[in-house]
Amino acid sequence: MTMRFLAYFLAAALTACQTSQPQQGDLPLVKQMSVNGNYLAYVEQGHGEVVLFIHGANGDWRTWDELRPIIAARYRFVSVSRRYHQPNPWRGDGTDYSVQLHVDDVAAFISALGVGRVHVVGGSYGGIVALYLALQRPDLLRSVTASEAWIISGNTPTAKEAIASWREAVHQMSDALECSQRRSLQF
Repeated sequence: MTMRFLAYFLAAALTACQTSQPQQGDLPLVKQMSVNGNYLAYVEQGHGEVVLFIHGANGDWRTWDELRPIIAARYRFVSVSRRYHQPNPWRGDGTDYSVQLHVDDVAAFISALGVGRVHVVGGSYGGIVALYLALQRPDLLRSVTASEAWIISGNTPTAKEAIASWREAVHQMSDALECSQRRSLQF
């Protein structure tokens, strides 16, 4: 990654924290792309080198939306909703939900964009996807920026237990958020 890109990204992130929420009229057109037999929703804005944003465990393309106008002023901002995340339709029962599934989907998404190599930014679980993508498909990337991400080997009993515990915590958090949303709709 060039230092210039990293500096620009960090400055944009700091600026976004100081700006107000986007207005309803500022929302971009949500597009869909068929990837590996599923539709992935994404938004894009701007021109130039592509900066692809990958959201975390409980997000979607909107996770990065405050950065959209800032990044789009200089780059082509693209934010994708991973499989099994809003507003994508569900196919199957979710038992195939894995980092590898999302790495494969993001790699196919980048290829389908037809723009050559891209900058990838991922946060949390999206950062994990970005790091594994960098390991498996460096040919698709100009740079990688990951926050709150880790890479562990899942081949040991301890790692398998930690991964299972993390997945259970994510499911409980998702259930709690869903329950909270249902309650707020009742008022």
